[in-house]
Amino acid sequence: MRLLVDTNALIWFCEGNPALSAPARAAMEDGANERFISHATPWEMAIKLSLGKLQLQSDFAVIFPGVVNANGFAMLPPSFEHYRAR
Repeated sequence: MRLLVDTNALIWFCEGNPALSAPARAAMEDGANERFISHATPWEMAIKLSLGKLQLQSDFAVIFPGVVNANGFAMLPPSFEHYRAR
């Protein structure tokens, strides 16, 4: 299965937050699944951290790329299609 993990789910996964449902955590931990995050995820987190709207239990530099890579998440590359207004 291919999973596109949103920002909140990634944060909850990394922090062991119970807000992430057991089925979602199991899917994200299943090595048979392809796990992706958007290139916008670290950008969104960095903006919210700089504005004081997000606090993390781990340092941002530990999560990216450390925790993300260690858990088999791949970052989807941006393309011009992502930026086109619809």
